[in-house]
Amino acid sequence: MAEPLTPVAVIDGRSGRKLNNALTIAFSEGSEPPFGKAQQGAGDGFGGKLGILFGFRNGSVGNHVLTFTDGSKLHIPTRDLKPTTVRRAPSTGSATDVAIITRGPETVATLPDGTELLRFVPHPTEAETTPKYRMQVLDPRGERVADLDVMRTSDGWSIDVEDVLDVLSGDFGGSPGGSLPIPFLGTRVVAYRALTAAERDVLLAACCEIALAVRPYIAAMGERGAAWT
Repeated sequence: MAEPLTPVAVIDGRSGRKLNNALTIAFSEGSEPPFGKAQQGAGDGFGGKLGILFGFRNGSVGNHVLTFTDGSKLHIPTRDLKPTTVRRAPSTGSATDVAIITRGPETVATLPDGTELLRFVPHPTEAETTPKYRMQVLDPRGERVADLDVMRTSDGWSIDVEDVLDVLSGDFGGSPGGSLPIPFLGTRVVAYRALTAAERDVLLAACCEIALAVRPYIAAMGERGAAWT
C-alpha cells in the first residue's frame, strides 16, 4: 500500500459577489490574508459587463481576471467550444502566455509549446458527493501533484464557514432558491509538493473557471449538462 501523501500547502478560494452581480473568488493560503481576488468578466467590454449587471450571465464565459496583491494579473479568457489560454501580466508591462487548458471528461493543461503540464482527473472513489466535487491533479508522469475540491455545500469545508452560510449552493451550473445564486461556495487546492509558477497559475485559473465561468473539469461535472469547452 502506498504511503499517504503529506500536504505542503492549502489554497482556499472563497466565492462571493460584487454589487454589480459579478461573481468573485478570493484566494488565501493557510491563515494568511487573501493574496488575490478574481472577478467574473473583469476584462469584458461594456456589453459583457451589462449582461452581468442584469443577471443574464450568472456564471458564464468571459474575460475573467485574477488580480494579485502585488498588482500582477492572471487573465483567464473562457470561451465556449475553445480551450483557455491563461496569460500572466506583471503590474506594468505586457502579458505572456502561461498555459492552455483544454476541458473534457479529463482536463489537460499544456505549456505554450504543447508540452503537457497538468492533468485533472476524477477522484477514484469520490468524484461527486453532495458536499463537493473532487478531482486529483497529476503531472505528466502520473504523479499526484494536488487535489482540487469544489465546494457545493457548507459541509464540504472542514473549517468554520460562518461567514458564508448565507451563500446558496446546489447542482453544477446553478441552484434554486434565489434569482442570482452563487453556484459554489468555493474551491480548495491541497498541494503535495512545491508547485512551479506555471503549475500554481494553472491551478488558480482552474478554480476561477469553475467558480466564475461554471465550467466542468471532470466527467461528473459534465453530466450536469454544462458544455465541456
